[in-house]
This record gives sequence, structure tokens and C-alpha cells, in this order.
Amino acid sequence: MRLPISHKPKPTAGFTLIELIVVVLIIGILSALAASGWLSFINRQRVGAVRTEIAQTLRTAQQQAQQRRQNVTVATTTANGQPALSVNGITQPLNEGNNVQVDTSGAATHAVRFNYRGEPVVVNTAATDANGEFQVAGDPPFTFNVTTTSGGSRQCVRVDSLIGSIKTLTGNDCN
Repeated sequence: MRLPISHKPKPTAGFTLIELIVVVLIIGILSALAASGWLSFINRQRVGAVRTEIAQTLRTAQQQAQQRRQNVTVATTTANGQPALSVNGITQPLNEGNNVQVDTSGAATHAVRFNYRGEPVVVNTAATDANGEFQVAGDPPFTFNVTTTSGGSRQCVRVDSLIGSIKTLTGNDCN
């Protein structure tokens, strides 16, 4: 005797097309959200690195002025289209200068000069006095503003007082 053969539907292995499309859409949405957060994180890191480098350059210039007992001037400039600092006329490119811009709180021609005691004054790099020194344009505070070229993250370095305290600040504290 023959047993009747029943035709049971075979279970399907794999995913339907609709399931795959839903998964791909979810992955795409999550990737878009993560990418924008990642880009803003990278920009904040770049701005922070430039800010730290400016602060270190200012502290070093202040120490050199005291040790050598001579004036040391620090100004913003560009080197090959990238932001840089000029210390006594020697240009030092900023390492993380990509997509970052640096400007100063005063006119574009203003810079900070430390005297032999490490005390800062704001100077005008476009005008010199009879001794060939840059003319004094005022007293601190003097701020180096660091932002991304797209205007995002804003950080700064401020030479804050007549004794030359150097502070690193972020956001609205830079005003």
C-alpha cells in the first residue's frame, strides 16, 4: 500500500525584497545622522588643535621675551593659503590649518608684542616708529579667534591682562 504524499509548502530561506529595502533605508538614515555628527566633531577637533597651537606659541614667545630680554611680536598671517603665525617675522604654519581661519580682535594689521618682562601690548604691524618697532595700538585684551571656514565651531586665545595671562576660551566667552 502506498501512502499518500502530502505537499507541504517548503519554508523559504532568506529575506523578502521589502525587508531588504527597509533595512537599507534604516542604515542609510543612521549613516546620514552619524556623518553630520562626525563632521562637526572633526571640525571642533581641528579648531581646538589650532587654538592650542596658538596658545603654546604665545606662551613660548612670552618666555623668549623674558629670557632674551627683548621684544617678541606674534601676528597672524598666511602661508600657502593656510593660516599661520609670524613670530618676529618668521612664519610658522599652523598644523591643523585645513578648513580653519584665524583672525584677531583688532584690525587685520594688529598683533601682540611681549616686552622684556613678558608684558603684552597690542601693536600695529602696518606702522613703525623711529626705532623701526611696530607702533603701539593699545593695551590688552587681544584675541586670536579660531573658526571653521564654514563658520561652525568658534574658539579663541586671549591675551587678557597687562601681566600677560593667556586664556583659551570657547563659544560666547570669546566675545
